[in-house]
Parts: sequence; C-alpha cells; structure tokens
Amino acid sequence: MMHHTWTGRLSLIAVFSGVAVGCAGERPKATMHTGEFTEPALAERWGYGATDQEHPNKIVADQETKHAGEGAIKLDTGSGFDTWMYFPNTKDLDLDATKCGALDFWMYTRNKNGWGGDPWVILRDQEARAAQYNGTQQRLPQTLNEWVHFVVPVGPGAAERFEKEGWKLVLEPGFDWQHVAAVEFHADTGGYGFEMWVDDVRFVAADAKEPVPWRLTSLERPDLTVTWAEQVPACHRYIVDYTNPWPVIKDEDNKLNRWPAAGENVVYKVHVRNVGRVKSDATDLVCTVDGQPLSHKTELKALDPQEELIADVPWQWQSGAHQFEARADTKDKLDEISKKNNLLAFQTDAYTLRATVEKGCYDKVSQVNNRLGSFSFEDWLRANTVDHMNWMLRNSTYDFAPQGTKARVRIGTIVYVDKLNDDARKLVPIDATDGGWDYPEGSYIEYCNLANTYMWALCHELMHQVGVIDNYQMDLPAQNNAVNGKPFTQPDGGSMGGGRTNGRGGTHLADMDIAGLNATYGHRRGYFGEYLYQVPERNPVTLLIDGKPAANVEVKVYQKKWDEGAGRDGTGNGTIPNTPIMTGKTDAAGKYTLENRPVLHEFTTETGCTLHPNPFAHIDVVGRNGVLMYRVNVGDKWYYAFMDIGQFNVEHARGHTKDAQYEVKLQPE
Repeated sequence: MMHHTWTGRLSLIAVFSGVAVGCAGERPKATMHTGEFTEPALAERWGYGATDQEHPNKIVADQETKHAGEGAIKLDTGSGFDTWMYFPNTKDLDLDATKCGALDFWMYTRNKNGWGGDPWVILRDQEARAAQYNGTQQRLPQTLNEWVHFVVPVGPGAAERFEKEGWKLVLEPGFDWQHVAAVEFHADTGGYGFEMWVDDVRFVAADAKEPVPWRLTSLERPDLTVTWAEQVPACHRYIVDYTNPWPVIKDEDNKLNRWPAAGENVVYKVHVRNVGRVKSDATDLVCTVDGQPLSHKTELKALDPQEELIADVPWQWQSGAHQFEARADTKDKLDEISKKNNLLAFQTDAYTLRATVEKGCYDKVSQVNNRLGSFSFEDWLRANTVDHMNWMLRNSTYDFAPQGTKARVRIGTIVYVDKLNDDARKLVPIDATDGGWDYPEGSYIEYCNLANTYMWALCHELMHQVGVIDNYQMDLPAQNNAVNGKPFTQPDGGSMGGGRTNGRGGTHLADMDIAGLNATYGHRRGYFGEYLYQVPERNPVTLLIDGKPAANVEVKVYQKKWDEGAGRDGTGNGTIPNTPIMTGKTDAAGKYTLENRPVLHEFTTETGCTLHPNPFAHIDVVGRNGVLMYRVNVGDKWYYAFMDIGQFNVEHARGHTKDAQYEVKLQPE
C-alpha cells in the first residue's frame, strides 16, 4: 500500500462553501446567507459550460458593470453556441424549491453579433435531472447594454405563472423540486463571442418578495474518489502489421499472454485520492468481485488534499466477465463534496485504455466541476470517456443484441507527465493496454467546456482505439458516382459517423458496430475493423420496386473502389467507376444472388474473423470499399439502390452465417 501527494495542481480558493437550505434533514453547520448569489466574494463558486469545443470561457466578478450590491458575475466567452454559467460549481445547492415562489435575477449583455431569441434557465436536481425554462418573449436583444429583470416561477405549484412570466417549462421525469442542486443561465448566438452578466440572483419565497436563506459548506469538505485500478501483471494486446492489405501478427507477438490463466494470482492496484479542500477522516476501502467481498480490506488513513493512496488488492483470475468494485467509505461516515465518485466498478475482461496527461491539463481540468460532481481530472476522465462508452455499449440494443454488447472498457493506466514527448509515450509499452490517448495542456479548453456533457468526439476517437471504424468512410458524394451521380449516406449517423441506430443517432453505436464488437468479444484488441470480414457465405438479394419484386430484369452491381498494396491500381479509389463488378438477372421472385469474388489472402484473425470470397472481394478494414450499388432498367426507366457492408455484418450477427436473405428497395433515378 502506497500513498503520495500530488502538488502540481492549482488550488481553488474557498470563499464560501457548501450545501444550501430549505431542505429537510440535518445539515453541516455553516453561516446562513440571505443575499444574492452574485456578489464578488462568490465568483469562484460560479462555473461555466459550453457545447463549443474550441473557444475559451472565463467567469469573473465585475464591480463596475453591476445592477445591485457590490458587483455582478460576468461570463466572457469566445463561443458561438450554447454557453452557460451556473451556481454553485459544486452543484450542491440543496434547496427546497417547493418553499420558493420564484428565481429572481437581472441580466445584461454585450454581443457584436446581435441577439435573437430569449435566454433559457435550467434547474438541476441532485441526480442532474433538469427543469428547463425556455424563454418565449425574445428578451435577449433587450439586454444589450441594459439591465433586464427576469422572474422564473419555480416549484410544482407555479405552473399557471410560467406563460405569464414568459417561460415554457420542459420537466425531465422524476425532477425533484425539493432538492435543487444548481441553477444555469444559457445563451446562444449566431456568431462567435459575447459577454453576459447576471446580478441580484436569488430565490424568493412564495408568499413574499423575501429572499430564501441559503448556506454553502462544500468547500469545507474532503472528497474521496476511487479513480482507477491497474492490473498486475498486465497482459498484451495484439501488435498488428498492416504492411500488406491484410493484418498480420508477428510470430514473436503470438507467444505473449493475452489474459491471465484461470486461477493465476493478479493484483489490482486501486488508486484512491482526496480531491477535496480539507483533510479527510480515516475510513475504509472494500473491494468485491461479483458482489463477494475479497479477503483484502484496506483501512484508508486520513488523506490530505490531493494525497493519493494505492491499495494492492489480490484476486485469483477467472475467465469471462466479472464485476470488480472498489468502494471507499462504505458506512457513509464522511461528509464529502460528492458521493458519486466513491465507487469504482469495472468488468474484469474490459478493454484497457491508457491516458497520458500533461500536468498543465490536469491542473486546469481539475478546477472545473465534472459529471461526478467533483473537481478531479481522473473523475472527469472516467465520467466523460469510459463511463459513457460503457453506457453506449450496454444501451445500443438491437434484435440480434437485446443487451447491446458484452464488451466493456476501463481505464487501465494514467501517466502524469510534465510534457508529452517521445520519452513520455514510452513510459507505457504500446501493447500493455488495448488503446490509449494523450491529453496535452492545449486541449484543456475543450475538456473544460464539455466537462458536464457528453464528449462525442473524444468517445468517438476512443472507440477507434478498440478497433471500431469510421462508418462515414462508406459515404459517397454525388461527384464520386460515375454511374448515375447519386450520393450515398447512411441513414442515422451513429456515434461512429454512420450506420443504422433505429433513429437514435449519435448517442448510440450503430448496429454494425455492435455486431463487430460482439464478433470479436473475448479477444484483446490491436486489430482495426477486422469484423467487416464477417460476411455470410451466400447472399441472395430480393429487389423491390414500389413494394413489388423486380422480376426477370437485368441487374448491374457496382462497387465503391478501394485498392491498395503492391501492384494494386489505386486509380479511382473512393469512387464508383462506371464498370459493374457483376451482372445477372433476377428470378421470377425478384431475387438475385450476389457472386462471391476472390480475396487476396484467405485467413482467420486471432480475434475469430475470417476473410473468405465474398461479394466485396478483398475487404478494406477501414470500410472504404464497403458499398454496393444495384441498377436495373424497367420500362425504359432506371432504378437504383445502395447497400453497405454493415448490412451483411448484421445478418452474420443474426446467425445467418451460411445463407442470408436481404430485401432492397429500388428507387427511380
């Protein structure tokens, strides 16, 4: 068991701290306040968020531009999209809104682009559920260089006043009016950059214009977080050579262990850190596998702010998916900033991801409240990457995968460096984790702006690290179709930039992604897109026109071209050339069976995917030749349709490995 103190992080200065009022139950003692939230002394208790990934934001106290009291709170942003400021940045304003009548505030703006529309206000409860008030009176233009008064009716009994005060309420199911944790002020502009001030922000009682008392104690609290666990010994992912147009594993790499042997002793080095502002009391750390306590139990000593303890937790390896959990403060003795980060849970056969972070990035991200309600780079990393990726892996469900995929990811190691360079990247062998990502200081703006929301781009890139392709590689612009000039794009645009998600879009992985992850589950990663090889052996396609079979018609089949490798002709790569790859005729039922064309090399990967003759010929693992186009002429009228390789992969996942059946709806040109 080891511990050390991280000294590189910038501190957050506590001015006031805590849980606020109005709620039943015992509260830590703290000074009661009846004033506004927008006094200069509270500026460091305000946070910001943005959907923009690139532009900086800053919260400051402004004692010159103000409406009341000693000053106002100002958001200065370079963003051009939804940007917001919120109070408190610990999201622990445990306020009983049923005892309130309204949220009362003043707003002032400057915007070189001009304003349209209204601001919107969001209340968050302790489970991050939203009560969103969308403005209906076009008041933002009025706030340009002028203070404008806003009243937001709150509580379940204020519904009749929403419309009168210029708001439409969208209430997330289960929103808890008795435990409001934070209030957000949002604005959006058509150009980049604006300034927004709020002042005299307070909740007022239902029966009078009196402010509701409040108190803050959270910055006087510790915050234990179980951040990540390293497995020793680490096992090896595949090192794949793509010199040829097919993947090759070197002989010496094939001798390495991919998983521990059944019954082998492994150790999880569980990292626990106090990311709070004060020293924690001594407590416990209990670890379980599949709900059964392990023999090891760690007494957590009192930890100073930013001090870390590493507990060695032994386990005898069992193959398959087992749930490891490490929980700090199991008897809930500590009064902490957040309880959401006391539990680390992961699947023992999850793919491991490395994070190498520059200390400058670590310091800046650790000053912004994250989705776990704490101030911690490690918690931000977990919540915004592996936790959300696992949510997608579990919830991207389809008829062939009603529980999504068994595949999971976890943080395998975090490396803290002064500067990202070649030496820093050598600190962890490339095959010691299934994938990895670097976090330079220059990326902190994106990470801070999106600390409280879904980071689509980062999760997308990390899915690549475990071998999932860009589905948009199969898209075809009209100018690249030399046959009829028709474009191809996939319907739903899932998290990997395409594929079918049953209308759920970018928040979910596509059906072909889940089919691929299930096809390779139980094997280490290192390969990329090899699951595209999973094409049924026989592929008859029924062509339909207006719902009826296109019977006894000549068919031409074209393919998006991608040839690479020694002696291969790359001319026209990325286009559909005006030369069919196969021709034939449908039968009386409109059915045409696609030919199986030869591949450059028949083989099976170590992850269980076999490349064999198929309609696409040699399959590009990036997906660049994974599109077919059908074309028929009926009554001197041309019809066409596209199919991508993902549809074949999904049929294979449905168990139709020998003989699959497809229906394709042709449309007129």
